[in-house]
Amino acid sequence: MITQDGWLDWAIRVPGPLDKCYSASNTGIGYVPHSAVGFYGGWAARLFSEERRPDGRYTPYAAASVHGWIAYDGTVTQHYPLTASCWASGCEYPNSNFIAFENEGGLEPHDEPLTPAQVQANARIVRELAAWRGWSDIRRPRDAQDTAATLYEHNECTRWGSAPTACPSRRIPWESILAQAGEPAVVVTTPVESPVTPPAAGRTVTVHLDTGLDAVMDIDEYARGVLPYEMASGWPIEALKAQAVAAKSYAIAAGTVFSDTRSQVYGPLRHSDTDAAVEAVRGVYLANLGQIVMPFYFGHCNGRTRSPSEAGWSSVADRPYLTGVDCACGNTSYFGHGIGMCQRGAQAMALLGATFDQILRHYYNGIQLLGFRDSGDGQTPPPANATFYVVVEGDSLLALAGRFGLEWPALYTANRQTIADPNILPVGCRLIIPRAAEEDGQSDIYVVQPGDTLFAISRRWGCSVADIAAANSLGSETLIRVGQRLIKP
Repeated sequence: MITQDGWLDWAIRVPGPLDKCYSASNTGIGYVPHSAVGFYGGWAARLFSEERRPDGRYTPYAAASVHGWIAYDGTVTQHYPLTASCWASGCEYPNSNFIAFENEGGLEPHDEPLTPAQVQANARIVRELAAWRGWSDIRRPRDAQDTAATLYEHNECTRWGSAPTACPSRRIPWESILAQAGEPAVVVTTPVESPVTPPAAGRTVTVHLDTGLDAVMDIDEYARGVLPYEMASGWPIEALKAQAVAAKSYAIAAGTVFSDTRSQVYGPLRHSDTDAAVEAVRGVYLANLGQIVMPFYFGHCNGRTRSPSEAGWSSVADRPYLTGVDCACGNTSYFGHGIGMCQRGAQAMALLGATFDQILRHYYNGIQLLGFRDSGDGQTPPPANATFYVVVEGDSLLALAGRFGLEWPALYTANRQTIADPNILPVGCRLIIPRAAEEDGQSDIYVVQPGDTLFAISRRWGCSVADIAAANSLGSETLIRVGQRLIKP
């Protein structure tokens, strides 16, 4: 809904400089969605720039302003009330009569379709503007001279004297936007085929290949080409599965991706274990409030991940699922931006027995896993010789694990039904504390607890996995089960 003073009550408010608007109020008789080149950080730097010419006026770089920004994941950031006349579309008439929002478009947005979430956000803006301003005829221009329509693209503002522009690069899928806004089929000014928008559930992704060609491919086939480069063959299967879900979600949220580090690295390598990881999470995506999100990830951190603002990005990029969390990666510095899932941390968690959904829920706070259901009845049996602990104010999973001599993933695994979010411990909840279970009178016999792995046990005992395997005739088998008895070497 639009407030009386012209703000979308569902958008993030980040007011821009007041002197980057005309003094005249905006009549709001139409809507112009723009296509941004680059990401929000670049746009925000331009919007809030104080760069001026010798005569004191803003430079062309700093002068631009629009009402708001629509991110790949559909999040809307509003800079000015809809009653303001922004310096958006090249000349005074469209600036004073049309509402303008930028749509995030990457570094080379030519012909890049809007994401499903962006389409949904644009449709909502059109629908609410029509109700707010009482538009009786919501339509596109019938021809190059039509100045009575309500929906224009940036390069169509030349009819009022605006300078020619390549924006919006044929990116605006009007039929999809109007369909979601509840309007009839659209009239287009030129016979240009509208870009195809991936379905909301996500089955295909457009990949800009390094050959210069674009390929539309099945999302799982795409993920099979990402995993060997973003992680590696030989990593724990649960870490690979977490990476597959993150990679697929990122691509679906983006709609169009590059095959290099501008998005995610994609190539021809395929491995049986990385392929198996993709297959194991077919149909599973990360979502927030039901919308597939763009989950950032990186190489490794210094023991704690960061929110976007903590990493030096604009606070507008902060999301409830991108908060800083403790990490088990074991590194002392950052490789990458530090936002979202730490890949080395995911590897460490998997080695300690965490499943892919536990890994994802740890790094993405409060995230939903669309298409995923826990197997079995979901109940974790209390481990042998377990004790219990009631959480008090100030407790954290990491601190409690240290107090009881445990790795925190083992404590989390034993309490999955109690701890919905590993970063939040409800005061008063009763936790299972898996103890180092020894057979009565036999201190060299250990009973395997939930979350245990041979790697974690070997670290605790100060020996190697091979030593434990040899003492217990395990051969090359490295999988252990809860309740299994192991002889300490």
